[in-house]
Amino acid sequence: MRRPRTPAAGVLELQRVAGNRAVGRVLARKAATPTFQLLIADEGAHGLSDSIVKDALPGVRDELARITKDSSVDAVKAGIDVRYVKTPPERNDDFTRSLGRTTFLIFLTRGNDPKHAVEVMWRYIPMDEENRKAAEKKFKQSMASEGGVDLGLTPDRRRRSQSIGFVSSEAPLKELKKSGAGAASASAVLADVILHELGHALGHNASLASMDHDKSGIMEAQLVLGSSGAHQLRKFSNASAKIIRDRLEELAGKLARK
Repeated sequence: MRRPRTPAAGVLELQRVAGNRAVGRVLARKAATPTFQLLIADEGAHGLSDSIVKDALPGVRDELARITKDSSVDAVKAGIDVRYVKTPPERNDDFTRSLGRTTFLIFLTRGNDPKHAVEVMWRYIPMDEENRKAAEKKFKQSMASEGGVDLGLTPDRRRRSQSIGFVSSEAPLKELKKSGAGAASASAVLADVILHELGHALGHNASLASMDHDKSGIMEAQLVLGSSGAHQLRKFSNASAKIIRDRLEELAGKLARK
């Protein structure tokens, strides 16, 4: 004969179900695929070994995780998937639609030819002659001061922000030759410049935020390298982190409304 269910047993059953649901939510968050991704691709022979590039990735991932974990939006809190791909992504409708919305692309390059860089950019973001000349000018200026550049179209009411980043191997290659530096230092410099250019793509620019650069941290206007010894990974300032989180949350909100 089945015994009648006691109130205590009912409470225990509710606690068990609630606990299972809570665990399920935690596991779902851990297993969730990040909404946003950063693709780092080779653009020609940049001169850096695969090991130096791959050793830069943990620094990029850790810093992005540090600034996204404080978001109240799950899609942002899940972070950004960072991948190094040897072959540049093909231009197609799906990739074009995701660029600047969920996908961000940065090329590693050794060249300093602005016309060539704009031709590479044109594969993904067609532009008129006026925009091409502006992009070439910006390439020259930013490569000289930042060691990289984020080239994009200024958004208006009819189109979203899209950009392509370029990071020069010049500064990391110099670190390899510098006394007291070496491979780890080269990877740290590379990580800093990648993060800097991604910061521009994610709101740290005149069209999407109040400033192009910051007074401290990764988003300083000039690439900061020590005269001797190994380079240490830098961080985004609190102000920069907020700009980037706000932009990601804005993008996540647009995706949620579709």
